[in-house]
Amino acid sequence: MPQYMLDRLRPSLTESELPHLYYTLKDHKIEEPLRPIVSGIKSPLAKISSFLDKNIRPLFDKHTPYTLSNSIKFLQHLKRFQTTSEMNIYTFDIVDLYTMIPQKESVLVVCEFLGRQGYKKVRGLSINTIKSLFLHVLESSYFVLQLSGKDPKFYKQIRRGAMGSACTQVLADILPSEKIELLSELNKKKDPNIKITREGGKTVDYLDVTTTIEMPNFRTTVFRKFAAQPYVLPFHSSHPRHIIRNIPYTLTLRAAQNFGARFHQIWQEIFEGTPLDNIPVIYANRVTDSLRHLLVKKRPSKEAIRLLPTSSEE
Repeated sequence: MPQYMLDRLRPSLTESELPHLYYTLKDHKIEEPLRPIVSGIKSPLAKISSFLDKNIRPLFDKHTPYTLSNSIKFLQHLKRFQTTSEMNIYTFDIVDLYTMIPQKESVLVVCEFLGRQGYKKVRGLSINTIKSLFLHVLESSYFVLQLSGKDPKFYKQIRRGAMGSACTQVLADILPSEKIELLSELNKKKDPNIKITREGGKTVDYLDVTTTIEMPNFRTTVFRKFAAQPYVLPFHSSHPRHIIRNIPYTLTLRAAQNFGARFHQIWQEIFEGTPLDNIPVIYANRVTDSLRHLLVKKRPSKEAIRLLPTSSEE
């Protein structure tokens, strides 16, 4: 590796911090499962992870024309086809894909992809060097979890990819469906975590679009996921501060417009006959911390994540 590139990727011993684990609630799903995220913005591996993502992702996008990054491109893609009475449409979803990808197998898939497309080097680096960088990020992933009022606990991630690492997404995207299905079958007994769900027929929901097969074209409408809670965003969720600050402002504004008086009526009219029909809606302040709110607390103490001791401790 050239010295200038090595200097750019080398972590700062004074500014780097140990990644920390936190959780966000999946409010659109019943029982509100937690999504684990490793915050590695200042991680010693962040520069390498970002470098891999910025240099491998454009190659993947270039040689993968079927990639659909958003709903607009999905709708544009549908316009290319005319429907028939025999046509069905299917969607496949890998459950918790980012945190379930096999480490070594996914890196080998990246190397196979680069070789199949005729790349011997990327940014002057050999495929073996790219492989080593990916493995270094995956196999050197450490993080800390500190619950409220508790001492920090330190972990090493020995399996899967971290949700929050820049290069995890490109590893998940490049991993082909047939490889995932094969790994799922081979690991079903010893690793039941890799699961694939499938939906299909004449109507499917994909991204925020409901697509129905009609002749001679598809009919599309907006798809809105059910929310398992009567709020849009938990206040302790990991979002920019201006969004979090806007929550009480918006709720206060609704109350000032007498929205609360009609809220239960509107709720009943919209969600009658749905799984949300039986969810009690109560306007109240949370006065005690639940386990989920403790887990969603995202940032441990400064002492837990710093890499070097302060001058007074040396």
